[in-house]
Amino acid sequence: MMRAKTRAGRAFAMAGVAVGAVLVAIPVTVDRAAAASEWQPEPVTTSYEWTTSHEWTRWSSSRVSAPSRSDLTAANDAMADLRAQLDRMRATLGQRLQSTLGDAPSPLGTSLPPGVTPPGLPDPAVRTGSTSAVRLPDEPAPTRPPAPPTATRPPARPGPPASTAKLELRRAADLAQAKPGDRVTHTVTVSNSGGSEAKSAVVRNALPAGAKPVDSKVSQGEFDAATGVWNTGRIKAGSEVTLILVFKVPQGAAGSEMIARSSFVSAPGAKPVIRNACADDAEAACASTRVVESTTR
Repeated sequence: MMRAKTRAGRAFAMAGVAVGAVLVAIPVTVDRAAAASEWQPEPVTTSYEWTTSHEWTRWSSSRVSAPSRSDLTAANDAMADLRAQLDRMRATLGQRLQSTLGDAPSPLGTSLPPGVTPPGLPDPAVRTGSTSAVRLPDEPAPTRPPAPPTATRPPARPGPPASTAKLELRRAADLAQAKPGDRVTHTVTVSNSGGSEAKSAVVRNALPAGAKPVDSKVSQGEFDAATGVWNTGRIKAGSEVTLILVFKVPQGAAGSEMIARSSFVSAPGAKPVIRNACADDAEAACASTRVVESTTR
């Protein structure tokens, strides 16, 4: 490798010397050739001499002489010699450079077939008019932009909730006033004002303090007189079920207010509503009867 570099350096030095000599010789020959090619005859000029006798005694004419044919021929021969020397020097320099560089090993180690670009270099074969750019080996490959998100339909709005059963609880007394020993009837009503059937309802019922139960009757379901619990069973939408309780006003209750109440124990799947709620309990429906003396009724 060092020998190859030395040969190449010598070849370049010789080429520099030769080119310098040619550059020195060219201006002289070119000036002479230019002078011969650009010669034009000049007009005749006349000169006079002033003598001591203050008279114009003589005149003479001078003319610039044109180059001779032999001078032109010599200039052309010199130009031809220079061109021949330049051609020989170019040929000799090319042969020496080719032989010197041919002995140097390839930096890649092996020769590549024609048309193959060494690794690490961009591909110079770019077609004219092509819009594709040359990508360097260390440059990351271009990535496609992410695809725009596909349009998705918004989630469907939830529809109106399914209609549920709405159970309303009421309790009413048939007598607003009563005297001791009278019978009073309380009616407990559970009505379904919702849009679907109620599976069941459990209602707890109580009698006024001191009242003696006389009778009980239900339009639907089962009633336990000992506990006062009424299981209504299924109640269709728009229908109602009733419980009738009959009790007797006890003696000595004159001047008192006999109040009885009913409340939901459970109402699965339904919305419970209390209509005539008690003054002291919003979760229970109340009915009352005022007890008066026997003579005032």
